[in-house]
Amino acid sequence: MVEEMNEIRNMLNNSTIGDTLKACICNRHGHQYCICNDAVINALNILLNDINKNQNSKLFQANKQLIGMFCDFEELYLYVKNLIGGVYGIGPLTVYDTAKRLGHIIEHPIYPKDYVYLHAG
Repeated sequence: MVEEMNEIRNMLNNSTIGDTLKACICNRHGHQYCICNDAVINALNILLNDINKNQNSKLFQANKQLIGMFCDFEELYLYVKNLIGGVYGIGPLTVYDTAKRLGHIIEHPIYPKDYVYLHAG
């Protein structure tokens, strides 16, 4: 998991914000291999739209850094859930994993402390 997070952080420095967010939404090497591409692209577009057009976004990019204006992980999780939780093909575990990955790579990382979601597979 730490290796995956470091890989995503390196992407942020060397790739587009879109590629980085896509990696946060879906890790094709893990249990998320079966999420359909349409769901990933729809979720990605929602996050990008929020970052690009909303000056009041709680997640935005400045100087190749994702800035997160969140008090704790639960607030970040609710932000992600409110944005992409309704996308067909994106379930609660994907929302959680996306928030967890974003929490690791934002300027001041935040991690889950009250709730941990487990994969039953």
